[in-house]
Amino acid sequence: MKSVGIDIGSYSIKVVELESKKTGSYKVNESLEVPLNETEEEQSEELTFLEKNIKRIAHHYQGQSVRYVMPANQEHVSVQYCSFPIKERHKILKSLPFQLADDVPFNSNNVVYEGKFLASVGSSTELLALIATKSHISDVIDLARECGIEPDVITSPSIALSNMFSDWSGSIPTLQQPLIVESNYQTAEQLTPAKVLIDIGHTTTNIVIYINSFVVQSNTIFFGGWNIIEEISKSYELSKNEAATHLMEKGFVLTSDQNASKDQIFFSDTIKKSIKTGLINPLSKIFLSSSNQKQIKLDSMYLLGGVSRVTNITDFLTKELNIETYLLNDSQSDSYKFSTAISLAIEGFRTPKNPPVNFIKGDLSPKSQFFFNLWKAYGTMIKVGAACVVLLLIHGFVRGNFAEKLSQTGYDKLQTLAKSPGINIKRPSSARINRFIENKTTEIDSLEELSEVVKSRSAMHILEEISANIPSKNNIKLKVKKLNIKNDIVTIEGVVDNQNQKQSLFSALQNVSKDKKVNQTQFTNTDPTKVAFGYSFRVNTNL
Repeated sequence: MKSVGIDIGSYSIKVVELESKKTGSYKVNESLEVPLNETEEEQSEELTFLEKNIKRIAHHYQGQSVRYVMPANQEHVSVQYCSFPIKERHKILKSLPFQLADDVPFNSNNVVYEGKFLASVGSSTELLALIATKSHISDVIDLARECGIEPDVITSPSIALSNMFSDWSGSIPTLQQPLIVESNYQTAEQLTPAKVLIDIGHTTTNIVIYINSFVVQSNTIFFGGWNIIEEISKSYELSKNEAATHLMEKGFVLTSDQNASKDQIFFSDTIKKSIKTGLINPLSKIFLSSSNQKQIKLDSMYLLGGVSRVTNITDFLTKELNIETYLLNDSQSDSYKFSTAISLAIEGFRTPKNPPVNFIKGDLSPKSQFFFNLWKAYGTMIKVGAACVVLLLIHGFVRGNFAEKLSQTGYDKLQTLAKSPGINIKRPSSARINRFIENKTTEIDSLEELSEVVKSRSAMHILEEISANIPSKNNIKLKVKKLNIKNDIVTIEGVVDNQNQKQSLFSALQNVSKDKKVNQTQFTNTDPTKVAFGYSFRVNTNL
């Protein structure tokens, strides 16, 4: 089984393909980082650039059996620790809207509720309740589908990071006591030890607090490498690209100013200033609140992300926060870049016994979206089609009634006429009236034919006379489109090469005309190289 994690950040897209093994582990088949546009000139095209690269990912995996896992923007996700006195997962998920009603400032119809199930304690269940705005999840789904990807899981990046230290292949564990003890009278020795995982991204930082591999809190602060880049750019009057290069290639903080040059001290202080303001101060507040509410003691902290590679940053954070800080990954490896993408991909391996956090549910699921998307794409056509069907039904009904009435009225009149002195059909019926009409029609046709044979010239005689009077084909290039001879009226339409030929034809037809008059008729010519003509005149039909 393969799972593809697509980490869409503000700096780049990171893609990782994992393949699961029977042992509950995985191997990395592919990893790719695609930088996004950063210049101001390209910012207006960023979405197009993003779509283009996601389409490339979709094309790369076209025809392969993979599960796609994508992140929700952490700005649109809220996390809260909860405990329910029941164990049934589906009942807990149904109860979340009521449990969190007082804490959610939105209409429950506009949000998606999901749960990260941590452990069972007796008859109770401890979990993290997650809330995401439905509009944002819908936007992520639409973006993926427009690019040719049908996402299987859309999850919270910070919660997915728990896959770096938890058992994602097993079932939901059972504990003897709750993870968090609700008591405000514990001594320092009684506080529960906890650890912190911090993923410092380009513009945001995800914070995960966990106890014995169980996530108990997740937060996001709006600080990242971009804030440090802006500070360096401002202090040294450099472009953003130059400042980013200095940070990635030479970034460091000094643990001591001893034996350091003024330039080194200034550069270090520039980075420290940004980290203190944007990272350390918010972390201090989060840690203090967490310690008081959950009665925990943070004993170690692990760093991820590009900023974690700033030299001596772990020592600096240890000193400022008084918490031992380490790098989660080997500093010589690039795996730290893909930690979130790997965590996302692992969510695709989870089974129903310990399911992933997935915001694709309810009316956002593919099945429920089918008819919505069908209506969205063809709604106008369906409305027009339905209106046409209704009109056809009405037309058929009215037409049927009208035809029936007309038929009955006609039959009644025929019966009345059949009894008139000139016709006098005894006991008139449909068959007798039809037989009478047929006989009279045959009689009239015979008389007309005889009259034409005796008194009139045939159409062939008239056509012969016209042909004889028209100039030869060497003088007129004539192409007849329509010729109609009815009684003594002849209509001829077609095209000639020029106006002179048209005038010659007109004069010739005057000689054929009975009263020397030729009338023009309307004829449209589709060939711009020809001149159209249309004439009508009377001829002598007597022999």
